[in-house]
Amino acid sequence: MSTQQQARALMMRHHQFIKNRQQSMLSRAAAEIGVEAEKDFGPLCRANPNPVSAQPMTAVMLP
Repeated sequence: MSTQQQARALMMRHHQFIKNRQQSMLSRAAAEIGVEAEKDFGPLCRANPNPVSAQPMTAVMLP
């Protein structure tokens, strides 16, 4: 398997992982508020995470 094929396979697995995680989060949120969850969130789940939420959270020290 060439380096390009390996990179593509890794990217596709990562893409699917993110999509599955987003679908799980949507299902859990829907169940928590009592909304019937749809089987397929297709267009609601983006392949790329929000760049703001993907950054690590930092602690804020209050005075």
